[in-house]
Amino acid sequence: MMANLNWIPALLVMGCATVSPPDGGDAAVRSADEQQRAMVAAADVAGLERLAHANLRINAPGGRVLSREQFLANMRNGEIATEQFQRTPEEVRISGGVAVVMGGEVFTPVATS
Repeated sequence: MMANLNWIPALLVMGCATVSPPDGGDAAVRSADEQQRAMVAAADVAGLERLAHANLRINAPGGRVLSREQFLANMRNGEIATEQFQRTPEEVRISGGVAVVMGGEVFTPVATS
């Protein structure tokens, strides 16, 4: 597997998190986005279970589209595991109850994932 994967579509995870940003809530959305990134980096599946919306869909490494339960199962069994996970959010758009975070990521998987 490649040493570094640009995993930009994973930012869609944030779009499916359970967050209630106030008007102009870019800061709240960016904070939740960083919490989610840190949870993935630390393999904090319990935290991800609390944060992720039931309708979560994620573009995973290898071009797979995973449901919330598939993503969490892959985190639990180590199929998705990282040595390093950096995220650079560049723009936040909020429309009603939906927030979209756009930017870039570098996901460096462990050798066994």
